[in-house]
Amino acid sequence: MSSAFLGKVIDNYRIIENLGVGGMGVVYKAIHIKLDKFFALKVIAPGLIMNENFIERFQTEAKALAKFEDPNIVQIYDLRSLDDQWFIVMEFVDGINLQEKIKKDGAFKWQDTLPIIKQILTAIGHAHSSGIVHRDIKPSNVMLSKEGAVKVTDFGLAKDESSFTSTMTIASGGTLYYMSPEHIKGFTFTDKRSDIYSIGMTFYEMLTGRVPFKEITSDFELRETIVRKDYPPPTSFNKKIPKVLESIVMKSLAKDTNKRFQSVEDMLKAIEDFEANPLKKPIVTGSKKSRKKVEKSDKESALQFSGLSGKKGKGWRVFFSVAAVIAIILIWFMLNPTPAPEVVTEEPLIEEPVLSEGLLSVRSNPPQATVYINGDSIGTTPIQNFSLSDGEHSITLKKENYRSQDSTLITQAGNHHNITMNLNKLMEEERDSSVQEVTPVEENEFIESTLLVKSFPSSANLWINRQLQGQTPAKVRGLPADNYLIMVEKEGYQNFDTTIYLMGSSRKSIFAQLISKTGGLSITTEPSGARVLLDGTEIENQQTPLNLSEVPIGKHRLEIIKSGYFSVEEEFEVRPAQIKEMNCSLYQKKGTLIVKVRPWGSIYLNKELLKASTDVKYETDLPSGTYDLEIVHPTLGKWKKSLQIMTDTVSEVAVNFAAEITVQVAALDENGSAMQARIFLDGQETGISTPADLQLRPGIHKITVKKSGYVVENGDQEFLVDEGSGINHTFILKRLR
Repeated sequence: MSSAFLGKVIDNYRIIENLGVGGMGVVYKAIHIKLDKFFALKVIAPGLIMNENFIERFQTEAKALAKFEDPNIVQIYDLRSLDDQWFIVMEFVDGINLQEKIKKDGAFKWQDTLPIIKQILTAIGHAHSSGIVHRDIKPSNVMLSKEGAVKVTDFGLAKDESSFTSTMTIASGGTLYYMSPEHIKGFTFTDKRSDIYSIGMTFYEMLTGRVPFKEITSDFELRETIVRKDYPPPTSFNKKIPKVLESIVMKSLAKDTNKRFQSVEDMLKAIEDFEANPLKKPIVTGSKKSRKKVEKSDKESALQFSGLSGKKGKGWRVFFSVAAVIAIILIWFMLNPTPAPEVVTEEPLIEEPVLSEGLLSVRSNPPQATVYINGDSIGTTPIQNFSLSDGEHSITLKKENYRSQDSTLITQAGNHHNITMNLNKLMEEERDSSVQEVTPVEENEFIESTLLVKSFPSSANLWINRQLQGQTPAKVRGLPADNYLIMVEKEGYQNFDTTIYLMGSSRKSIFAQLISKTGGLSITTEPSGARVLLDGTEIENQQTPLNLSEVPIGKHRLEIIKSGYFSVEEEFEVRPAQIKEMNCSLYQKKGTLIVKVRPWGSIYLNKELLKASTDVKYETDLPSGTYDLEIVHPTLGKWKKSLQIMTDTVSEVAVNFAAEITVQVAALDENGSAMQARIFLDGQETGISTPADLQLRPGIHKITVKKSGYVVENGDQEFLVDEGSGINHTFILKRLR
């Protein structure tokens, strides 16, 4: 059909080029012979003219497109029927569709995907506002003009939400890769969120150059994956994709329609928010009602913070409490005069009210441990529902005779974080009994102060005013009233520095929690046995899984390499005294196998059935390696060959069981002279004597020759007869003695 129309004129349109073949017919490039202008003609296939369902779908597409006046939707000009031949006259787009673009150039740069996806969202948003759900969005239905404009086409499966009738069934419509889970399940009344899923899958393929289930060849397994299984995130295939952008894609692909973007406008806003601030977590906007509710709540929180809310008196109580504390401090300084310190005047800090908070509950084993948040004590465990502002916080638990525990927590508004920490007892040598007495820096028989300094780990050097005083734990007596610079240092740990003021006859204790300069790294891969490069240097004689200690704190670059798999690069940060766990799934490098069988046959790979009784080109991606390919026809024979599949290469096999291939058969005596002998083929006598040419079908055959008084020296021969290769078999006959 596609070539039969070329050059013909249909109702003033001369067809000059085939643009593509679809399920309902062919799209041609045509020129209007009177207007001298190019158009696209979508002509229904002749075999479908009598099918009322296809005629209805064809008309549905025309009616759907006719409703739209959007620059990103292919414009329709007419729906015509001439001599029972239906066709749609459409805008001609001089360009390429997304599927061809991805196949030609591979994955897009993420920066280049955004303007395209935004135009698709705008187009589908226009369709949705007109009550039309597309239901067949996929890369081949998105055209890119040479100017970079997006044109969405092929509304043949579109559904008018104002109607209660369906135009398709699961069996007859849609491309499986891009169909939403509810569509796969057979939900006739798919809604706008199904289009959002299909846009998300198109987005995924643009970013990665592939769909997440490319290796699956069974329709049943593919449907099960779409409905029930999680997809690998896009960064599994392209590490350069920003995490925020990845979260937008994965949200659009949620199995549960209620967890997706609820409109294309919401998805478009999330992308625009990302463009405005790529480092900020995208905010998905809800309804106007919910936004007003949040705004009202924020205003009430601000009023309560300032003491002007409906709860009268609370703000004044806070004011008088602060004033009382200031008065007590002033009285104390009047009764205990000290040399006036240097005064540094700073601008007062004005705290903004914290309107977004999470909750924190902390338990310890044993209990009654003091909890410090960002260095400030908030009480002893157990602690329930302590409010924390959004962001990163350091948490430290301390208890006498136990080692301190440190952690980091990132809180988000509305989240409740529960933390339980196990505290380990200090060893005997770490306790107070080992505190060493240190000669005071300066003796004063009238005013004497004592300073006790402990550290974890212990045996750290103690410096006071840059003079070494010994090792921790240490007790320093006889210090006069003054300011002191305290430094605790230990190899492999960051220095602890603080400045204190000692008053006469006072006691001061300092606990220095030393922070390691290194951390640990644990690396596992699936499969294991991969080489590891840390900051460009290979870790010798070790393969995954592996554990590394004393990795310097800070940011590092990790590269994981395994033969036959794509390498993985990842940036990560090692924190003091913590073990960073890195788990990585490696993806095999693959080649492509294409098999064509005529007239038909069943395809086996390593004795496993791939496709039964097929005459359609079969294509699959395989890890590099050696495979046994077997093609079987029940009456015409069996073809079998060992193939080597190479990475990023295409191996094509064509078998035509109906072809005939010439095989030359000859017999020689021990002296090399030609002899006549009877030829047997596949165990049956042919009635032909050597030398002879046999016409054989492709496949595995067994040939031998026989002559009275002689035996075949090289025995029966089994061989593969294949197209395009002449075969010559010579048998040596040896006289019986």
